[in-house]
Amino acid sequence: MAKRAILIGVLALLCACEPDAVVHKVGWFATMRHQRNIKPYAMPIPPVDGSVPVSGGEPPLTRETADRLANPRTRTAESLNRGKWVFQTYCQVCHGEGGQGNGPVSLTGGGPFPGIPSLVDPTRPRMSDGMIYGMIVE
Repeated sequence: MAKRAILIGVLALLCACEPDAVVHKVGWFATMRHQRNIKPYAMPIPPVDGSVPVSGGEPPLTRETADRLANPRTRTAESLNRGKWVFQTYCQVCHGEGGQGNGPVSLTGGGPFPGIPSLVDPTRPRMSDGMIYGMIVE
């Protein structure tokens, strides 16, 4: 009878203990709790100014931040030739050779896509290099 009472008492004590409280008192179990990992619901640390992401997305680019961007390239014959090649490769199909919005895929150029704007229309507001960059990447 006494053995049974002792067994019930030991079982009651074991059930009263929190496993987390016991585990954290043992040294090598406690290191598992204090590890460098991402905690649930933690906000990500913003990237350092000027850093370039290796993977993942770019920081969000709004119209205001894009408009403040300065063109890092100086205007040289080489950069103009590169820009011409990029325009002919990626933009001319929609905006046309002169940038009037009459490329081969536009409605005015015989294609199916309406509403391609002219890049040289004098009534359009002047856009900074940063704003043009922002429109291209977004």
